[in-house]
Amino acid sequence: VEDYNRAVELAPDNAITYNNRANTRKELGDLNGAMLDYDRALEINPEFTAAYNNRGVLRKELGDLEGAVADFDQALHINPKFVLASGNRAIALALEILGSASDDGDITAQAWLIFAEAAPRE
Repeated sequence: VEDYNRAVELAPDNAITYNNRANTRKELGDLNGAMLDYDRALEINPEFTAAYNNRGVLRKELGDLEGAVADFDQALHINPKFVLASGNRAIALALEILGSASDDGDITAQAWLIFAEAAPRE
């Protein structure tokens, strides 16, 4: 994180740096810091689909399924072929329908299978 902090000091308008620091903060358990960095990355670059996807995953993990779906939707609005965001959206919707944000792995596996079967083939 210290290296990313220095990178932010050197280039405070670099959305990729904020996104990457957010990913690191999330892995280290600093979920609030991660959310702030995803938010900042998207303030700098509102077309940054990876940051929408990453923030959506964090929101899902925090139990904010509606916010997660909104982030995945925004990523897909920008890039309709963003398969990872599509799959993550399917998982969040499955959790939303089941009324639980606690994913024991079975729901995720089922959502990915449903998504894979429904995905258009080129």
